[in-house]
Order: sequence, then C-alpha cells, then structure tokens
Amino acid sequence: MLDVMRRNPDCLKGTFQRMFSRNPGPRIFRFLDERASAQDALALIMTLPKLPFVTGAARVAISHLRPRRSLGYAQAQVGRRNASGA
Repeated sequence: MLDVMRRNPDCLKGTFQRMFSRNPGPRIFRFLDERASAQDALALIMTLPKLPFVTGAARVAISHLRPRRSLGYAQAQVGRRNASGA
C-alpha cells in the first residue's frame, strides 16, 4: 500500500473512500495497525482497486529479488570516478 501511495497519490482519495465504505471499522483498524489476520487482510484488499495494488506488489516483489550492492561497492565506484576525474 505504501508503494501505491508514493507512486500514485492521485488514486488515494478513491481508494480510501472504497476501503472505508466497504469494510467494517474494526477490520480497517486491524489492517492499518498491522494486526489483521490473513482473512481480514484478504477481505479488505479485495474491496480495493486491483490494478494499482497488483502493480505495486509486483514492483516490491521484484525489488526484493534483485541483488543489492553493498555500500562498500558504491563507495568504491565513487572513488574510481573521482580518481579518473569524472
């Protein structure tokens, strides 16, 4: 949800309106407090627009599959660029 909020803030008003109009309050609060059961989370997610959230979930999943470079690697690259005068 945070990825969608950051990348597509224009859809937030409609998303929150749908979430609050189609779910009971206790379920929403458990979800927002990260205390929702899998059943609660799935029920709530099913009431939201699918495309932005499927896209956001895929983006997050792919980012976790990519190898991450260590800070040491990045610092070495900067040092090489500085040494070459770039």
